[in-house]
Amino acid sequence: MTKNKTMIIAFLNGGIIPASEVRPPKKENEDTPVSSGEEVLVSASYGQQMVDDKFAYEVIKSAGKTKKDKSTKKAKADEKARLKAISDAKVEVSDAEEALASAENDNDKVAAQQLLDGAKTKLQKLSAE
Repeated sequence: MTKNKTMIIAFLNGGIIPASEVRPPKKENEDTPVSSGEEVLVSASYGQQMVDDKFAYEVIKSAGKTKKDKSTKKAKADEKARLKAISDAKVEVSDAEEALASAENDNDKVAAQQLLDGAKTKLQKLSAE
């Protein structure tokens, strides 16, 4: 049995915490809406589930400072990189469409169509992740 049955978490994009999970329990027995980054004390099992599912990060208090969990920082960086890759793929699709529209002969059209197909496939794969 763990000594610490609670933990402090903060949601990445805000959320609603069930009344049964907020510590100390509220008398109103109502769910608690929280904004992005707002620290809240919850049961350890609920908090860990939210962290594992990447909806929230654990707030670690150390010498008066608050640090985000490293896995959360990595998840944010990974998501930012994925969104950048999607944006770049959209530009590739647009460029390939322009190349196809301006192709003057059959060889250029075939080459432009291959570029367009490759760019669209890349975009679909990135968007599906």
